Amino acid sequence: MIDLHIHSKLSSGELTVDEIFEKAKKLEVFSIVDNDHCLAYENIDLVKHDNLVSGVVFTTVIDGLLIDIIGYEVNPKIINNFYYAHYTKEAVEKNEYKLYDQLQKVMHKNNIVLGDDLQLTLVEKGISKKLVYFNAKKNNPDFPFLNYNNFYRNGLSNPFSDYFIDESESLIPLKDIVNLIKEAGGLVFLAHPYEYGVNVDDLIQKLIPLGLDGLEVFHTKAAIYQSLKLLDIAEHYNLYASAGSDFTKARYYYPIGINLHFNTLNTAPFRWLSKYRGHTENEDIE
Repeated sequence: MIDLHIHSKLSSGELTVDEIFEKAKKLEVFSIVDNDHCLAYENIDLVKHDNLVSGVVFTTVIDGLLIDIIGYEVNPKIINNFYYAHYTKEAVEKNEYKLYDQLQKVMHKNNIVLGDDLQLTLVEKGISKKLVYFNAKKNNPDFPFLNYNNFYRNGLSNPFSDYFIDESESLIPLKDIVNLIKEAGGLVFLAHPYEYGVNVDDLIQKLIPLGLDGLEVFHTKAAIYQSLKLLDIAEHYNLYASAGSDFTKARYYYPIGINLHFNTLNTAPFRWLSKYRGHTENEDIE
């Protein structure tokens, strides 16, 4: 069992780094991939944790579509230096207030009623979307989005939706994200390819010449046939593969850990994990 997509309390998760390490005792390989930073690794000696892959995840945009890019095997210091320089409190607050105003305008345009109790009091990255969503859901029985993920992916992030908000100006450009991960000695992966609601083959082909190294093949929300197709794509384009739960909170019913057959882990796209599993690259995995 492995899990290369776990969020800690330092970003969108509910578990501390120590609590993740406790749960990771059942995992052969794991990675903490917090949003925009590697703060979870500040007090971790990676040399002493053979089965831990350093990681980070960024949200960026391609052709108006919001996508998540994971960087694996990154140098945490380089990522954190970038984080401290670009994600200051002032910058986050400015973007969040702007987004809050845009969200209210989009709701008004779509005749969605927002309650008088809606207030942006605690300003942190991403809070506006959740506040507006749950307020709209409460005050509009016919609100078209059944859950927040659907609202985010099929509404706000969908260029063809009436609820679309262009966040490209407030996000780090894809080119810069790729360059940062490469500068940090890392590998560039596309997270959960089927979550974006677009043609996966076309999206991957656009990203390959931009520096894509791998795909998150197995993901909690991906159907088996989707994961197997992604594995075929990875093999066809000589890309690496990963697997992750995207764990944030237990109440979402997605536990830590992805159980893969050893034959799957022995395929070429997963071979990059051999060194973390106690194998050399050329050694057969029994």
